[in-house]
Amino acid sequence: MVKYTYSGPVDLEKYYEMQTNTVAVSELLDEVFFILVPEENVEGRIYMSRVSSGGLDLNRDNSFQTQNETQNMQKLIGMYNPVSLTELHGRVTSFQCEPCDPPHEPNFEYDLLARHLMPGGEAFGIAATSNNEGYNSYVIPQRDYLEYTGEKGADSSNETYWEDPWDDMSTSYTPQFAMLHGCVGYTVELPAYNDETAKAATYGQLGQSHYIAENKEAYFITQLEIFARGVTNANSNAFELVGQWFCDQNDIEGAEADLFRPEYDGEGQNGNFYPECYIIPLDRSNQTNLQAAHDMMQWLSRNDVKVMLTEKSFNYKGKSYPAGTMIVPMDQAKRSVANSALYDGTLILDWTVLYSEGITTFNETRGFDMETCAEPAAYKSIKAACGEPMDYASCLIHLADVTSSLDNGRTGYQVIISNASEDSTAAVNWMLQEGKKVGMITEGTYKGDFICSYKDWDTVSGKFILTGTCISRDYPAAQIITKSPVIYINGRPADTTSGYIKFNYLDSRAYSYNYDRQAMDLMNFETTTDLSKADIIIGASALDKDALSKVQSGMPYIGYGSSATGTARLNNFFNGIERNSVKGSMDALAYVTYPSENLINASYILDGDDVMYGYGAGYFSSVPEGAEILVKIDEDREPTEGFLRSSESNLTDFLNGSIQGFSYEGKDKSSKEIDVAFFANTLTNKVHQRDEYAFISNFAFSNMLGEKYTASAYSGGGSGGSGNKTPATAPTPTEFSAEEAIKLAVKTFSDVRATDWYAESIGRILHAKLMNGTTSDTYGPGALFDRGMLATVLYRMAGSPTVAGNAPFNDVAAGDWYSHAVAWGASAGIVNGYNGYYAPKDPVTREQVVTILYRYAKTTGAEASANGSLAGFADSTQVSEFAAEAMKWAVGNGIISGTADTRLNPKATATRAEVAAMLVRSLELFE
Repeated sequence: MVKYTYSGPVDLEKYYEMQTNTVAVSELLDEVFFILVPEENVEGRIYMSRVSSGGLDLNRDNSFQTQNETQNMQKLIGMYNPVSLTELHGRVTSFQCEPCDPPHEPNFEYDLLARHLMPGGEAFGIAATSNNEGYNSYVIPQRDYLEYTGEKGADSSNETYWEDPWDDMSTSYTPQFAMLHGCVGYTVELPAYNDETAKAATYGQLGQSHYIAENKEAYFITQLEIFARGVTNANSNAFELVGQWFCDQNDIEGAEADLFRPEYDGEGQNGNFYPECYIIPLDRSNQTNLQAAHDMMQWLSRNDVKVMLTEKSFNYKGKSYPAGTMIVPMDQAKRSVANSALYDGTLILDWTVLYSEGITTFNETRGFDMETCAEPAAYKSIKAACGEPMDYASCLIHLADVTSSLDNGRTGYQVIISNASEDSTAAVNWMLQEGKKVGMITEGTYKGDFICSYKDWDTVSGKFILTGTCISRDYPAAQIITKSPVIYINGRPADTTSGYIKFNYLDSRAYSYNYDRQAMDLMNFETTTDLSKADIIIGASALDKDALSKVQSGMPYIGYGSSATGTARLNNFFNGIERNSVKGSMDALAYVTYPSENLINASYILDGDDVMYGYGAGYFSSVPEGAEILVKIDEDREPTEGFLRSSESNLTDFLNGSIQGFSYEGKDKSSKEIDVAFFANTLTNKVHQRDEYAFISNFAFSNMLGEKYTASAYSGGGSGGSGNKTPATAPTPTEFSAEEAIKLAVKTFSDVRATDWYAESIGRILHAKLMNGTTSDTYGPGALFDRGMLATVLYRMAGSPTVAGNAPFNDVAAGDWYSHAVAWGASAGIVNGYNGYYAPKDPVTREQVVTILYRYAKTTGAEASANGSLAGFADSTQVSEFAAEAMKWAVGNGIISGTADTRLNPKATATRAEVAAMLVRSLELFE
C-alpha cells in the first residue's frame, strides 16, 4: 500500500477510469436534507484559528462537552439522528478522507457502520478530486495506510503492519462521537486553504450526498439495526459481527476483541460487553459528589440517552438505594452513547502509537460514585422500582429542583461542607468573597473538608449542590481561611499586534492556559494577570521570568504537566530531580496510593478516592530531601484505561509505584524559602479531568490559613429559623464526642462511611444501645423502619419498664419480640393501632415517627409545645391532620428539617438512617 505525502495535479484520464455523473441539486434536496454547523471556526477566519467561546479546540471536546458549542452540536446530532456526518478540517497535504484505521472505539457497532463508511468516504474523495485542477488524489487511512513489513507471517503470508495509524479510538472528535448515535462519520483533512480546496470540498459533499440519496433506505435500515441492538441490549461481540474489527497491529482480525470488548462473564452476568444498567446514586448516603452525579444526568439526557429514577428503594450487592436513584439502562437505542461515557475503558499497551487519548470514564474523571449491574435478574428488580424513562426536557425540570443536601439543620449549629466537587470549592470562595467565616478542617475525621456556620451555609445551599453535615458540639480542629485566594495562571500569551488576526489568550496557542482558566472559573477563584495582586501561582505552563522570581520570593506555587515540571523546570529549584515519561505513551487512569497526608491530598484520602488520571504518562524519579510524597501509582493494580507503550523499558518504572506528586516547603538550592507542589501530569486536561481539581484548590486554601476556627454560641430557632427555641449553648445529647460516635459506627458496620451524613447518629444510637444492625456487621441505613422496631426503640429509651398485660391488638401475640414494647406504648398512649390491629411489620412514615416521638415527649415532661411553622414547606398541606401538631413541634425543635430545602415528605417511608437521626435529635430534649 502507498501512503501519499501530498495531493497534486495529475492527468486524470491516465490514472483513472472516468465517467460523468450529473446531480441536480433541486432533485437531491428532495431526497436528503442538510444541517450545516459552521462552529468549529466560529469567526470564519482565513487562517482557521478555531477560536471558540472558551478558547479550546472544539474538535477535542465532543465527548467531554465542556463548551457551549459542542454541547449544542451534540444535542443537534442526538435530536436529528443524521445518517451521515462530514466535518471539514485542515490541513493534511495528502488530502485525507476517512474511515480511519484501528483501534476502533469499542462502543461502535462497527460491522453495521462499515456498510457505508468506505463507499461513502470514497464517494466524497472521488467527486472532490475529479472536479478541480489542483488536487487529484486523496487517501483513506483504512484503505491506504496498512503496510507490508517484508516478513512472512505464521501462515507464510506477507506480514502487514499499521505503522502509523490515524485511529478512531477517540470520540472527542465530532464524527467519531456521532458514530455512537448510529451515524456514519467522516473527518476530511483538506490539503490547503485556497480556491481549489474550497471547490474540492464543495464537489466532495455533492458526491457523497448523491451516494447517500441513492442508498437512503439502506442507511435507514442500518441505523435502525444499530438502534435495535440497543433496545434489546444484544450481544454483538461475535467475530462475524463487531469482533472482527478489533485487530492487532499486524492486522490479524479479531485478535484484540477480548481486550476491547471484554464480556461480563461472572456468575449470573449477561455475557455481554454491555452491562444491564448503571446505578448512579443521587442521595448523600451513597454519593460522594452530588454535583457531578446530577451533571451526568444532564450530559446523558442532552445526548438522547434516556435515564430513569427509582420510585421506591431497592437493594443491589448488599447495599440499599433509596427512591430517587438514577438508573441508566442499556436496553435503549442510544446504549452506545451512554456506555462510551460510563464503561471502565480500555488499557492499550501493545500498539506503538495512538492518535489521541480515548479517555472518558466520567465517574472517575468527574469524581462521582457509580455501580455497574450486569446481572439480568438483578436488573429486572431494579427496573421494576423505576418510573418512566426521562428525556432531556424531563431531566431539566427535575434538575431545576435539585438543591444541596443537609442531614439536619439548626441556626446555631456548624456545618461541615464535604470537599468533593467544584461546587464545594466555589461555595467556599463565594462565602469568603462575601466576607463570611469559613474554616478548613486540619485534623481528625473530616480533615480536608470545610466548616462554616449554619447561617452562612444557608446563603450558599441554594446556589450550589453541596453535601453538608450539621454538628452541635465537639467541633473538629480547623483554621480560618483568611481570604479567597487570587490566582495567577502561567501561560497566558500576549496579544499579537500584526498580521491578519489579533490573537489573544482565546486562541490555539493557549490550550493549557484555557484549561486552567476554565478550571478556576468552575471553582469561582478570582484570577489576575498582575502578579503583584496574586496570592497563589498555578498552571500547566512553564513559569515565566517574573513568576519564577515571585516563587523564589516565597509566593506559593503549584505546577503540573510536562511543561511546568520538566527536569529543566525543576532544576530552577532543586539539583538532581528529574521528571521522566514513558516515551510515545499518552495517558493512564491508574490506581494510586497516598504515602503521606497533608491538606493537599487529605480530601482524597477522606473520600477513599484511589484513582487518578494522568495525561502524559510522566513521573518523578526522585524528590528533594524533606519533600512530602503526595501521590504514587499503586504498583499492585493495573491501570484501568489509557495508552501506554509496552515496548518502552521504563514503563515498568512508571507502573511500579512511580511518584506522581510531591510538595515541598523549605530552602531551594539557592537557599531561598519556597512553598511548592508539583504533579508530573496535568491536573486540568481538556476541562474534563475535574476530579483532580481539588489538588489545586486544596493547595491554594491551605496557604491562606489563619487563626483557629471557633463556632459562635447557639442563638437561634429550629430548622430554617422557623422555631423559637433559644438556649444559650448548643444542646448535647450524650457525653460522647462526634468523632467517637463516627468511629464506632464505621468500626461496627461495613455499610457506614465516616463521610456519611448519618454516621454520627448511628454511632450515638449504637452507643446508647437503642438500635442494632440488620446483621452483625451491617446497619442497613437505607432500609425501611417498621412499627414494631419503633415501639421497641422507644421502650428501650424509657428504660424497658415492667409491663402488665398484653398488647390490645389482634396481630401482636404475647411471645413476639416486640410485644412488651407495643403493650407499653399502647398503655402510655404513645402508639395506636388500626381497627384492632397494630401492623408491626408495616414501615413507618416520616410523619408517624414524628407523631410517636411527640407523644413520647409528653410522657417525659420534655418541651412539647408545637412552636414551629410548616409554612415554608411546599408540601405542608400533605401533612395528615393527626400529625400536624407533632410536625410543628418536630420542625421547631430541629428534629426534622425536610428532605430538601422546601419539602417535608411526610408520607414517605422513613429509612433506618433517618430514624436514627431523628432519635438523636429528640434525645437532646429528653435529657
